[in-house]
Amino acid sequence: MLTRADCDWLTVAVTQTRVDCDWLTVTVTQQELSHRENLHCIQTAFNILSGQGDVLNIDPLKFYSQLYETLLQLDAAKRNDDIIIVLRCLEVMLTRRRKHVTLQRAMSFVKRLSTLSVHTLPNATVGLLASCRALLHSFPRCDMLLDNESQGSGVYLPELDQPEYCNPQNTALWELHTLQKHYHPVVRRFACHLSRGAPSEGSGSLSTQLSRRSPEELFEDYSFTDMTFNPAVSAPTTTKKDRFTLGSVLLDSDLQREVTSVLSACQDTHTPLDFSHAHTH
Repeated sequence: MLTRADCDWLTVAVTQTRVDCDWLTVTVTQQELSHRENLHCIQTAFNILSGQGDVLNIDPLKFYSQLYETLLQLDAAKRNDDIIIVLRCLEVMLTRRRKHVTLQRAMSFVKRLSTLSVHTLPNATVGLLASCRALLHSFPRCDMLLDNESQGSGVYLPELDQPEYCNPQNTALWELHTLQKHYHPVVRRFACHLSRGAPSEGSGSLSTQLSRRSPEELFEDYSFTDMTFNPAVSAPTTTKKDRFTLGSVLLDSDLQREVTSVLSACQDTHTPLDFSHAHTH
């Protein structure tokens, strides 16, 4: 049984949590922070709302919109390392809170993550595709993005930074087709896996080594920080050719003699061009 002191402490804790979330909301929407600081604010807000904070009646829609807007501002340059913060935010914002996330919001994030994966380094691309896989498993109806013949109401608005209103049901994950030709073998494997609906078993499924790794772990596994390529590039083969080209020699001896005679006759009758001679018309 709770005492009055316990109730007072809970009231103060709840009030402080609301104040913290409100302060984070204002900080993020003011757009005075760097991309990394914005991502840390978003992650902190959802860490507060997870667990005991889940009972608070706080609308985190602005944080979803801010993360959705920030995604396209990342790239393969110096901001590639910020992708790991994005992966953590996606885990706590979408996967863990799937009961509070609408289908429209989930499809919008899957589409934007797919778009971002074309512009990042391989380790970030693998992590983003792994997050798409987790979202497809958490929201099975997102598989309509794999059907290019499905059509809903409205037109897809890729430039709109409101995930609830960009009509993601009217587009498809065409980026997966491009990524199937990627130079990194793990990226190709994930792209083929997602294009088949991210099956858990059977044809098109991932190996146990990949399927049991989280997006953050995959990001670290295939990182280029130590300047090595993972998996290692195989050494060129030294096997000699079984067949050798014999140049202009033909297998048919009679035909070879005929060709040789014709070429000799052409060389005998050939007159070199004299460009110094004045031509008259």
